[in-house]
Amino acid sequence: MTEVEVRLATVEDLPFVFSCWLRSYRHSSQFAKKISNATYYKWHHAIIEHLIGTAGTQVRIIHPTGDTGTILGFSCISMYDNKPVVHFVYIKKAFREMGLAKKLIWETGPGYFSHMTENLKLDRHPDFEYNPYLI
Repeated sequence: MTEVEVRLATVEDLPFVFSCWLRSYRHSSQFAKKISNATYYKWHHAIIEHLIGTAGTQVRIIHPTGDTGTILGFSCISMYDNKPVVHFVYIKKAFREMGLAKKLIWETGPGYFSHMTENLKLDRHPDFEYNPYLI
């Protein structure tokens, strides 16, 4: 793996962010699996729009150094009570377990996660608390 950089998302990145977030959460969340497709995609899309549109929220893109057009993953982070709230982190499957998610979440805890997935191991993140109400 070459070196990577993190940048803020642009409007051009948002279709990728929405698509990956919706699809990944749909298949990795016990909560989302129990909702009909029509209901899930309509309402969770609205939640993501709200999160991204909230002042202070950052969508961060990780990409190979010098190649801003190749997206390896992203995170969506806001702040609550002066602590980071990690709403979602996505890394393309071929690039997982390489420490890229850690580079996207450079805050040191304590903080919060708002979306629980099968891939999120809270024991790996003892300084972060799961709180779905922070959406």
